[in-house]
Amino acid sequence: MKMLLLSALIFLIVISSVSYAQENFLYIIMDLSSENVITDSNYNVKEFSVTNYINKIGEEYLFTFSYNSEYDFDDFRIKIILPEESIISKQEESLVLSRPVKLSTDGTRIYLEWSGVLKKNQDFTAFAQYSAKKNVINYYMIFCIIAIIVAFIGGYGFKKFKKEKFIKTILSDDEKKIVSLIKKGVETTQDDIKRQLNWSKTKTSKIIRNLEIKRTIVKIPYKKTNRIKLK
Repeated sequence: MKMLLLSALIFLIVISSVSYAQENFLYIIMDLSSENVITDSNYNVKEFSVTNYINKIGEEYLFTFSYNSEYDFDDFRIKIILPEESIISKQEESLVLSRPVKLSTDGTRIYLEWSGVLKKNQDFTAFAQYSAKKNVINYYMIFCIIAIIVAFIGGYGFKKFKKEKFIKTILSDDEKKIVSLIKKGVETTQDDIKRQLNWSKTKTSKIIRNLEIKRTIVKIPYKKTNRIKLK
């Protein structure tokens, strides 16, 4: 009796193993950018070419895969990989007739996968309409950059205007003469100011010192004199 049960168990295991080994399958992976196709099946099926299934319609692309099954497939799968930066368009129209069982992405590319059981001579069709992602101009960023530039230029101009106004209001007539003289020349020395204004050395030094205190000029030592620049 035990031998009979053991024989029956072995028979069931063998039958299960044979059934599993004989499962018919067809797996297809298509990369729509490189046009590479990977096919795996326990049958010798026909070759598939990506170019046969893609049509350009205006700015968009339509992938249409039609296949009349040559065999019975218990496990049929087809996966397509869209080109980088592509987006699916008109999903309600393009996918309604053949909605994929799986849709995923790695952040740059979209993967669509269909799967099921196919009987011999059964027709299978898959659709996917997609387009290249357009570069969207970030007008907000452009506006911010322009605003910063305008603010900088405006701030600089306002600061300069305030400085000019400050100079006109707090400087004495003699001090204004030195400022006016500095503006005319590229480089002005203390000796140049003394000579052109026909002042004494003492008067020139005193007025330049006052301008330094008011933070209107900068005095830079140069040989036996000083170079004078507006601050």
